[in-house]
Amino acid sequence: MKHGSSTSNRPQAPTKASPRAQPINITDVISRQSALIIEMHEDIKKIRKKLFWMTVGGYVKLGIIVLPIVIGVILISPYVRSIIDFFSWGQGADIIESFRQVNELLRR
Repeated sequence: MKHGSSTSNRPQAPTKASPRAQPINITDVISRQSALIIEMHEDIKKIRKKLFWMTVGGYVKLGIIVLPIVIGVILISPYVRSIIDFFSWGQGADIIESFRQVNELLRR
């Protein structure tokens, strides 16, 4: 077989039947559509409910992770500040200066 020939293994698209072949009852179509709309509305309610609880769960997870970190930073910050002061210009600098003065006195 050559490429592009009209006989291929692909399924053929169905041909449209003429509107006169089968009479359409509008009330049946409307009742089927209203039943489908009601079913879709119930599914949408379920999806919204699940989405709401997933959002709440996400915030709870975020709180479980972030709140201990924030509380730890608030409670530990005075200790960190005192350590920084000790090793920089606060008490630590005074102790280092006093060691230098003691070394100078001992060298004399």
